[in-house]
Amino acid sequence: MNPWRGESSVELRGRRLGCRFVKRSIIAVLIVTQLIAGCGTAQETASTTTTTRPELPERPELAVDQMVAALMLNDVETLRYLTSDRQLAIIVALEGGGTAELAEMLELGVPVGVAENFWVSFVEGFPDLVGESIENMEFRTSIPQRVGGIEFMSFPVAFGSAAAGTEWFVRLTEDGWQIDLLASFGGPFASALESLVERTADPDVVEVIRGEVSSIEAAYRRQVELGTSDRVRAALKSLLDALGG
Repeated sequence: MNPWRGESSVELRGRRLGCRFVKRSIIAVLIVTQLIAGCGTAQETASTTTTTRPELPERPELAVDQMVAALMLNDVETLRYLTSDRQLAIIVALEGGGTAELAEMLELGVPVGVAENFWVSFVEGFPDLVGESIENMEFRTSIPQRVGGIEFMSFPVAFGSAAAGTEWFVRLTEDGWQIDLLASFGGPFASALESLVERTADPDVVEVIRGEVSSIEAAYRRQVELGTSDRVRAALKSLLDALGG
């Protein structure tokens, strides 16, 4: 007897992806960006992330402050509302290369168990991988930019006098400032995302990903300015070209 009978394919896959996704893709990506990874143990449910979100911060620095506070408190719900479910769905789908799963998550929402595993792993893995406690994390002066009519602010991450070599991006939405996952962490995912775009036969999925082109371009522009990684910069440029950005 299948104990998960009645669950969607995304929910079934989510139970398998929860830890495996973090072990493979997230660790690979966030080591590159000097951030976090690990394998979470959050209890999973069959529902999707359809709860009403609190209001987003009115200022970009407040979004970053709330993100750090949520990390320190293991506050998974706040971490979820400060970010985009659509962007999270894209990142989750990249691990298994499943365009069908992505289409389902875009329609129904990211299953709660998958979202919780992602954020619990984010929180639990931070100190071990970075070698610093969350409370020691600092942000340098923010850098504004406007891409595709969207306002972005990037905050370089540092620990004391040492730069971490990465930045967190926030974007202004109609509801307030939100952490942008693709701009912040999407660089090392760029090649996989381009591959997903090229092989999907679902035009709606491609259009959703194309809708995130401003985030990808914001990350690319900062890579050009910083010159920190030729590989990441080239991957972002190739993805932008594939999306017509």
